[in-house]
Amino acid sequence: NVTELKKEADSDKKHIARLEKDQTKLKEEAESNKKIISTLETDVTELNKEADSDKKHIARLEKDQTKLKEEAESNKKIISTLETNVTELKKEADSDKKHIARLEKDETKLKEIAESNKKIISRLEIDLTELKEEADSDKKHIARLEKDQTKLKEEAE
Repeated sequence: NVTELKKEADSDKKHIARLEKDQTKLKEEAESNKKIISTLETDVTELNKEADSDKKHIARLEKDQTKLKEEAESNKKIISTLETNVTELKKEADSDKKHIARLEKDETKLKEIAESNKKIISRLEIDLTELKEEADSDKKHIARLEKDQTKLKEEAE
């Protein structure tokens, strides 16, 4: 009986040593996981801040784009009106050449403004598309990080 009890005690000691070793490894792994989780949480926070900033920038660009479209429409109406006026003035009076020249100059300026507005709108549309793509990428990255974080939490538990 004593011999058997000694064997059992030795077996228990080995088992305890193995369990303690496993416990130490698990503690180290848990610490490592805590650091990884902390880093991921920091990354997620930073990405959320970037996404918020991107959303604000997109909103600002969309607002600017709307204003520019309204200006372009207004400019098109003004140009159309001036073209009609120029034609009528040419028919009505050759003596109004100075006045017509002034209107043509205004017309040219308005066309340049309209062209400039079109270029700005085009640039803003490109910027908007790029920002939407970046936001979509950020959202996917955040989702991936949250998924990874969940897995790490589960592993740590």
